[in-house]
Amino acid sequence: MPLQNRVDPLGNLFRTHARGTMMGNRGGALHNSAQEIVRSYKSRRWITCLLEFKGRSRKVMSEGRYTELFFLDEATSFAAGHRPCAECRRERYNAFRDACGA
Repeated sequence: MPLQNRVDPLGNLFRTHARGTMMGNRGGALHNSAQEIVRSYKSRRWITCLLEFKGRSRKVMSEGRYTELFFLDEATSFAAGHRPCAECRRERYNAFRDACGA
């Protein structure tokens, strides 16, 4: 059974085998040791990241680590309330920050 870590445009988490083109998180672990979602967010720092960055690799939904969420695309992540990551997507983050500050 697939994990409940895909996000729709309304911000709902659902199960599917598809991962999407973007990854992100909602500020921490949303899952328990059985990889079940137990809360919808940990903080309001919701970000969207690249699927691959500097060769880093993670086991999805590791115990005690943040919950990896997946989005169809950037538009879906924005609609769900996530912003670009300031580390792996610096150019998009700067544009987002500038647009929000205007």
